[in-house]
Amino acid sequence: MTLPRVLIIDDEESIRHSLAAWLEDFGFFVETAADAESALVLLEKQPVDAAVVDIRLPGMSGEEFILAAHEKFDRMVFLVHTGSPEFKLSQTFSLMPRVVPRVLQKPLHDLTELTREINRAL
Repeated sequence: MTLPRVLIIDDEESIRHSLAAWLEDFGFFVETAADAESALVLLEKQPVDAAVVDIRLPGMSGEEFILAAHEKFDRMVFLVHTGSPEFKLSQTFSLMPRVVPRVLQKPLHDLTELTREINRAL
C-alpha cells in the first residue's frame, strides 16, 4: 500500500513544518514548498494526491496555483488553508470537483480537521 502524498504550500516556514510533521505522524508522505512556482516544479518531478494551499503567496497566488496545477494534474485534490478570514471560494473553484469546498482558516487549532478533510477528499 502506498502512502498518500500531500504537498503543503505556504510561505510561512513554521506552518509548513508543523503541518508536515502532523501529517507524517498520520501516515502521509509530505512534500513542502514556500511558493507556487517551486511547487509546480516539484509536481513535475513527483505528482501528489493532494495539496494544502495558502492563498496569499509571494509571486503566483494560491488561486493561480490551483488553476495551473488542476490543468496538468487533474486527479489531484486541493484544500485551501488561509489566514484571510474574508476569503470565500469563487464560483470557479466551487464548480471544480477536486477542490474541497471547505476553507480551512489559520490558525487551525484542531489539526485533526486537516487530516479528516484530506482523507475524505481522497
